[in-house]
Amino acid sequence: MAKYFFYLFFFVAFLSTTGYGQDLGVPFIKNYSPEEYNGEPQNWQICQGKDGLIYSANNSGLLEFDGVNWKLIEVPKKTTRSVALSKDGKIYVGTSGDIGYIDYNIKGKQVFISLLHKIPNEFRDFVEVWKTAATSDGVYFKTNKYVFLWDGEKITTWRAPEYFAFSFVIGNDFYVKEDSLGLICFRNKQLVKLPSSDFFKEKEIRSIVEFDSLSLLVSTLQHGMYIYSRDGKVMPFKTGADDFINKNLLFAGCRINKQSIVFGTFRGGLILMSNKGKVLKVVDEDSGLRENSIRVTFLDREGGLWVGLNNGISRVEVNSPLTVLNKQMNIKGSVYQINRHGKTLYIGTAVGLNYIEPKRKEIRAIENFGDQVWNLYSLQDEQLLGTNNSSYVLHDLKLSLINNSGGSATFLQSKKSNNRVFVGMRDGLQSLYKTNKGWKVENQYKDIKGQIKSMVEDNTGRLWVQSNQQGIVRLDFSRSYSKPVFHFFSDMEGILKSDRYKLIYLNYEVSIFSNHQFYKYDSLKKKFTESPIYILGESAEGTELNNLTKGENGNLLAWSHSTVGYLKKKDNTEYLWDESRFFRIRGKAINFVYPDGDSLVWIGSANGLYRIDLTKENKFFEGFETQVRSVSQIDSDSVLYFGMPGERTAQLSYQFNKLRFHFAASFFDQSDETEYQTFLEGSDTGWSTWSTSSKKDYTNLWEGSYTFHVRSRNIYHTLGEEAQYSFVILPPWFRTKPAFAFYIICFSGLFYLGVRAYYNNLKRANKRLEMLVQMRTSRINSQKEEIESQRDNLVQAHQTIETQNNELLRMNHELEKIVEERTSALTKSNQELIEVNKELDRFVYRAAHDLRGPVATLLGLCNLSLMETRDESAVRYLSKIQFTAERLNFLLFMLLKLNRIKTTEVVTERIDIDSLVKRISISVKMNYKERPDIKIFTKIDPQIAMHSDKTLISIILENLIDNAFKFARPDLDSKIDIEIKKNGDRVNILVSDNGIGIDKEY
Repeated sequence: MAKYFFYLFFFVAFLSTTGYGQDLGVPFIKNYSPEEYNGEPQNWQICQGKDGLIYSANNSGLLEFDGVNWKLIEVPKKTTRSVALSKDGKIYVGTSGDIGYIDYNIKGKQVFISLLHKIPNEFRDFVEVWKTAATSDGVYFKTNKYVFLWDGEKITTWRAPEYFAFSFVIGNDFYVKEDSLGLICFRNKQLVKLPSSDFFKEKEIRSIVEFDSLSLLVSTLQHGMYIYSRDGKVMPFKTGADDFINKNLLFAGCRINKQSIVFGTFRGGLILMSNKGKVLKVVDEDSGLRENSIRVTFLDREGGLWVGLNNGISRVEVNSPLTVLNKQMNIKGSVYQINRHGKTLYIGTAVGLNYIEPKRKEIRAIENFGDQVWNLYSLQDEQLLGTNNSSYVLHDLKLSLINNSGGSATFLQSKKSNNRVFVGMRDGLQSLYKTNKGWKVENQYKDIKGQIKSMVEDNTGRLWVQSNQQGIVRLDFSRSYSKPVFHFFSDMEGILKSDRYKLIYLNYEVSIFSNHQFYKYDSLKKKFTESPIYILGESAEGTELNNLTKGENGNLLAWSHSTVGYLKKKDNTEYLWDESRFFRIRGKAINFVYPDGDSLVWIGSANGLYRIDLTKENKFFEGFETQVRSVSQIDSDSVLYFGMPGERTAQLSYQFNKLRFHFAASFFDQSDETEYQTFLEGSDTGWSTWSTSSKKDYTNLWEGSYTFHVRSRNIYHTLGEEAQYSFVILPPWFRTKPAFAFYIICFSGLFYLGVRAYYNNLKRANKRLEMLVQMRTSRINSQKEEIESQRDNLVQAHQTIETQNNELLRMNHELEKIVEERTSALTKSNQELIEVNKELDRFVYRAAHDLRGPVATLLGLCNLSLMETRDESAVRYLSKIQFTAERLNFLLFMLLKLNRIKTTEVVTERIDIDSLVKRISISVKMNYKERPDIKIFTKIDPQIAMHSDKTLISIILENLIDNAFKFARPDLDSKIDIEIKKNGDRVNILVSDNGIGIDKEY
């Protein structure tokens, strides 16, 4: 032991002289406010139950968190100072003036069971139980005056000589600082004064953690840290955190893994320290912690650190391999590029270039540079940097401009000439060449258009370029670098139509990677064909992957805007897709992925820079519980089941056939993204789809036996243990067995009464039938005699009818012959009449046509005579002759018009009826200039689409309107109303006037 302590002394002395640098990145933090957990701000002690639930001693009572909801378990005196999980799985609690544990009442609800009655009366004068600790000896409850040990049967009590201060559980020992004794230990149900315990009398111990198998690390409020060996040796432990801890006041601490310890301070947040005393990280309000005043720390079984604060609760993923560097750490804007050059890591963002100093691990920015960085490319002793506008060379943290002819998206150093670099630009391709005076633009390849997204060089020195406009282009420089031979690949050569792919030189072949598929260039077929390389793994399906880079051990890293994963090489033809390490940042707007050796992966995103430490183990593959937290009635919201563990089958009355199930999973990394599947055996046909909803409703369940199943899947797609809740819904009273028995009895009685009544009715009906039969028999006999007498008459009448029927048949035959003869005569007469009518029409047309000539001559002579004669008597006689001739001419005109109507063939066409009516009205009105008082009113439906013979319609309208003018009354204002409206598939034309009309006798 002395030899061990000697080496330890020099180890600590060495630590006191070495510097330290913070481990980079901020862990993920989830904060819970008092409003969220519905309790008081201060939290004093935290533990985790056997089922994975988190419990926190709060001033309002005991808080319980299942990963979805917080629940307050009330205790009689509310204020709860301590909580612990015992070996038998019970949760023990220390409150103000009471001790006890949490159990379930007859209804299955959690309640506090007091053990105060087990304590003798003379020891009940304590106030706060500041610590509850579970060991194999039992459960210790520490107050300032007493320490109580409950072994399951009785309580053992120790009184403090002066004052019991802070206490700690290490392994199976319960350590307590007592003011007059120093550091003491309760072991095997005995109070043991430790060697060198007096050393700590005047020191306020705030934390004790196991340093190694032989010693403890004891931390004090104002006197620093000490390594305390099991044999009582005490040695100061100087660390890089001493000044920080002294300034911010140590309040709590715990070990977070084999290599690290975390300390909580009263006003500086958390500080993570290695076993060597090196500060790894500070997590405070600037890092996202809810506040800096810490009262308790507790490590859950997933490796997450629960922090009880003076105002709220936080959970810090201190053991996660994933951390983030963001604007709080001097990284501003989206991260587009990462590159390690030498020992320095460079970070290209949308607003500049940052770098991390390898010794101090501080993030700094290149001064006086604010362009968007697209690419970083390492050469021997310098880097090339491509931006949105220009290309630069970076050497010793100083930038020198190469050219500003356009944005540089990608670089590739020639294998055949180290002094030559090809530059894929935002629009086009160029080459740079290094001379004694530095890098110069050598060639601009104007045949290449569009943004260059990726380039590779094959083993013959040919350059393969991917352009977003031209696809794949191959440049052969065998003759000249200034005038290469271009080959533009077409669709016929196996090129994908989409530009969402990446060129890569894989297995000594030029290949294309696009969304889970590899294509290689076949030099014999001179085209791209599907590669025999396959990607295995179900989770790869449906994930678009278009970016690829080489990782360690022959593995590949593939990513898209929302997904990152490994393509782990199994052999030359198979890669296994694995994104388990990157599930935590799925959907985080990923821009770039950079493998940094075998231990780190950097991921640039819109949210900052993510750092994944591949050497760290994560417990996200370990199992966790899924619990049915409660079952309630939907309508009344009354709780039927409070989540009490244990298998049993609940019996529910039929009124509770509308149920709501609440469930949760005791996994706390990004717990709001945990997904659930449900299945109600007896109702559902299978599992539901995965959903983040933590409740499920069922309505109108029929009576019967059911089992509700629920399982969970965390953000890493690890399945949690399935939970079940079995229940029976009893039938309603009217469908119970006694009800059915009653129904049978009632039915049987009714059936018997019905049969009996039916039998009595049958007897009465039988008697009535017998009497009726007798009456009917007597009547039938008399009717029989009458029928027999009438039968002879009927025979004679039949013979007479038969004779008359024969006569009627003969007469009917003769009548049919007469009808035939007369029908033939009528048909002949009708045909002759048609011919006569046609001849008459022709005669009328010829006569009217022939007569109109002489009549027109007569009218002309009358007009000339009237113009030349002055004899009044002659004028009078000539006027009468003119009037008679005009009448005759009108009659002849009407006869011709009538004939035209009868002989014209109907031609159907679309008629603009509104225009037709207006034209005819104007034409007719011109013939009656002497009657300007006659008004024409039209009312025409504008929606009418009329199809008919335009000529016939014009004749009909002209006649109707002309007649209305002709027979208008001379003694009053006359009017003519024309209305045209739609009537189904017909059009009604109505012409009415207030003229002299027609006498009733006509």
